[in-house]
Amino acid sequence: MFTKCVYGPVPSRRLGQSLGVSPIPTKTCNYNCIYCQLGKTTNFTNERQRFFKPQDILNEISIAIQQGGKIDYITFVGEGEPTLSKDLGFLINKTSKMTDLPIAVITNGSQLSSKTMREEMRKVDVIIPTFDAGNSKLFRYINRPHKLIVFSKLTTGLKKLRKEFNNEIWIEVMLLKDINDSIEDLEEIKEYLEKFDPDKVHISLPSRPPAESWVSIPKSESLAISQLILQSTQILPLNEVGSFDTSVFKTPDEAIFAITRRHPLQYSQAIEILLQFNIDNPEEYFEDLGARGIEVLDYREKKFIYLNETDHFRFRLNKN
Repeated sequence: MFTKCVYGPVPSRRLGQSLGVSPIPTKTCNYNCIYCQLGKTTNFTNERQRFFKPQDILNEISIAIQQGGKIDYITFVGEGEPTLSKDLGFLINKTSKMTDLPIAVITNGSQLSSKTMREEMRKVDVIIPTFDAGNSKLFRYINRPHKLIVFSKLTTGLKKLRKEFNNEIWIEVMLLKDINDSIEDLEEIKEYLEKFDPDKVHISLPSRPPAESWVSIPKSESLAISQLILQSTQILPLNEVGSFDTSVFKTPDEAIFAITRRHPLQYSQAIEILLQFNIDNPEEYFEDLGARGIEVLDYREKKFIYLNETDHFRFRLNKN
């Protein structure tokens, strides 16, 4: 199911088959991270707002659950920062009453200095904040936050979250070659992680083409050292394990466009999706990519499928 705000279930590297809930418009964020897989932030804001009618989102969640299929987590994640939705607490509370499925929130952690925001997380089973730098200068370089977000508030919020939150906290550290993977940088991150006392520490890598082309994956030696210093429970694999549910789509166009809008695909994943529609020569489908509003980017010696929303809009107008 890929609708306005609810999509999946899709394979997640941490959460199995995840039903994604995005309560914000695409690329709405208070960070503009150099490694973001969705590209540069276009709606750069730190104001919590109502972007969609909350009941519409709840209806979509309900329909997705009723359709059956394997769902391991309902994940509030967004194509940006989900805590910018002022309805997030309401949505979490209502969803927890709707189902016994565990609820996760993936966040950059920037709003957790707010007591109200922390209270909204009470019924969440797993909170996954990002923490990529152990000092203010590097934080601003990597995450490029909104001017109202300061490093000291970010760290204070994460420390208070641990004191007030009784369920799981998994902190994700995005490691970048020659940016935050030195022993000194890792030691600084470690000092804060000890204060946050997370249940798990996940080391993440830029697995898809990043917002800035010069961002790359650290060398294997750096990864080995980082896992020892950060006492990481896991280095997240570069590829997900699992399949995309395409049963609700009528055509391959609908499936490819809806999925890539929120979840950039490896070329091989896109081929697998097309084969579900019994297309004999799926490679031919991509011959007119530009006309369809799809881009192919090379990264890590692999091809990735991206949706250019402007060009795709023109494609839809011409098609109709």
